[in-house]
This record gives sequence, structure tokens and C-alpha cells, in this order.
Amino acid sequence: MPRKARPRLDWKEKRDPLSVYPVILQRLRRNKAWIAKTWRIEPGAEGDSELAAKIEELSSRISSCWLMLRGPDRAASVARQKVNLREFAKRRDFSLAALQRLDPATEAAIANRYPGGRLACSSGGDPKLIEKATQEAIRARGTPSRGRPVGTSSLARFQFALVAASSFYEASGKKPTRVVDSYETGKISAFQVFCEKFAGLVPSRFLARKGFRPRVDELARLGIQEFREAWAEVEKKFGRSKGPSIIADSRMWSIAEERWLGNG
Repeated sequence: MPRKARPRLDWKEKRDPLSVYPVILQRLRRNKAWIAKTWRIEPGAEGDSELAAKIEELSSRISSCWLMLRGPDRAASVARQKVNLREFAKRRDFSLAALQRLDPATEAAIANRYPGGRLACSSGGDPKLIEKATQEAIRARGTPSRGRPVGTSSLARFQFALVAASSFYEASGKKPTRVVDSYETGKISAFQVFCEKFAGLVPSRFLARKGFRPRVDELARLGIQEFREAWAEVEKKFGRSKGPSIIADSRMWSIAEERWLGNG
């Protein structure tokens, strides 16, 4: 009977074979006419500078979906975290160095339960406290099960959907919706039309999960959901009717940190 392979606990981020930023930047430059029209950038020397800056900004925001999230997104699902936590406990090495070799999601599941949180863990790293936090994480995660939990989606998709929704608001001044108003023509909303074009700015493989690219309607739905959650959080800081201040906040362009770090 073949020996069952033990899961690899030490984490190495899988990177896409091509650098993400130059690929997206090139695509954005090919679509500069659409960007200028959508963001109402006038032609001319001043407009050309504004357009170049907008392309750089969009490229950075879109690239963040993969540079920040693709690694943690691939590294450990909730089911994999359960296995990793038990394997880590079996090793009996609770040093800070051993903890930091784990994938980001599993590491965060332990560090979040360390007295004082992640910051205290990274600066202190008492092995006895790390061991205690590991056991608490194991109890919280429960028994390992096969496969990825139902309803779990790619974090990079959620991030991309939020960037799309916030870009739509920035360009149009309207909150994203799938409702078709009386001033629009066709059967889909202006935001869905925007999502279709926005998704075309990136290579298919960057959005695909298990070989399937998300439908425009799915991207729009995720974008609206993420936008509303981010808007509600930022609105608490600035108050109502502060759209320009809200959309400038970094939270409007990035999903909550604890989600991709595996908080909970």
C-alpha cells in the first residue's frame, strides 16, 4: 500500500509566470480611448498627462488583486487550514520562525489568537503562547473535511469586483447597481456594461478559476456587494454626503484585510 504523502507545511507563494503589472499596463494603454471617454478626460497636453496618470493608477489598482491576494488565495482554503494547524501542532516547534513559514491564512489563524494579536505575536513570539494560540485555532476551525467549503470564492475576484465598482463610481459619480434606469438603453445596467469592458482589460487567466471566467452578472453582483460593505465602513468615518472623501479612502479599493489574512 503506497505511503500517504504528508502535506507540505512550509509555504511558498505561487506567482504567475508573467509579471502582472506590465501585462495589465499594456492592455490599459491599448484601451486609452475608452478610459479617456469614461473618465471624461479632454484631449490636449494637459489631458494626455491626466490620462497617463489615470492609466498608471488603474494598472496599480488592478494589479493589486493578484500581487496582494493570489498567493493567500491559492495557499490555504479553510479546509486546508484545518490540516495545516494539526500538522503544525504535531511538529512541536512553536518558535516564531516556524510560525512565519506557514501560509498567510494559517499563520493569521494562530496569530489572531495570540495575546495582543498579530502585532504582539510578530514582536514577541513566545513559543508557549504560540502553542496555546495554535490549540485555540484548532478548536475554532474544527475537524478537517475534504475539499473547499461550499460558497468559497476566489478572494482575487472579490478584490477585482470591488475595484471595478469603485472605478465605476469614480468615473460616473453613481453607485453601482444592476437596475436599469429610464435613461439607459438595453437590458443591462450601465454598471454591467462597465464590468464587461473592465473585465476585458485583464487576461482571461487572471480572472479564471478552474478554467472558467466569471460571468459579467456575477462580477457585477460581487462588485455591488463589496462596494456597499466598504462604503458603509468608510461612511462611519466621514459621515453622509461625503462621496469624494469616501471614494478616496483606501478601503474603497481593497477588501477588508482580515478576510485575506484568514481572520477568525
